[in-house]
Amino acid sequence: MVPFENVAAFEHWSGEWTPQYRVCPDEATALVGGDHDRAEEILNGLVALSEMPKEIREADLAKERAEWVRSKADEYRKQRAHDLAELA
Repeated sequence: MVPFENVAAFEHWSGEWTPQYRVCPDEATALVGGDHDRAEEILNGLVALSEMPKEIREADLAKERAEWVRSKADEYRKQRAHDLAELA
């Protein structure tokens, strides 16, 4: 079992929105082999880890996971840009 100390950190609260927390940053970074940009994409919600293919969940496949995260985050950004363009 993973200890829950140092797993979540309070980020900020603007007063107008809900509080922002950072949950499991070290675990996200480890998942993608230390790639901080990919970890940020996970932590910012650009990627649904529940959709990660089972074949890349093995411990020694961090490079493949990082590439999958990059690809999914790019898809998210493109879709968001498309959606925003439709609103204009």
